[in-house]
Amino acid sequence: MTDEELKKTLLDMAKSQKKAASLWWNFLRGVFYGLGFFIGSAILAAAIIYILSKLEGWDIFGGSIEQIINTANNINS
Repeated sequence: MTDEELKKTLLDMAKSQKKAASLWWNFLRGVFYGLGFFIGSAILAAAIIYILSKLEGWDIFGGSIEQIINTANNINS
């Protein structure tokens, strides 16, 4: 095996290792992105339900807030 062939083989191996590491990194990044999206959505939904529960007695929307709160409570039960 000549020096050029050896150099080419080693460069190919290095590229393969970088590609595998890149795939693993992208997989982990996707997992954390999904987890953050889930937690953020849960916090946002909880904040909206909390705000709607404070507006329950105002009767701004003709009782629809009470229906939303009852639906949310039934989901949690």
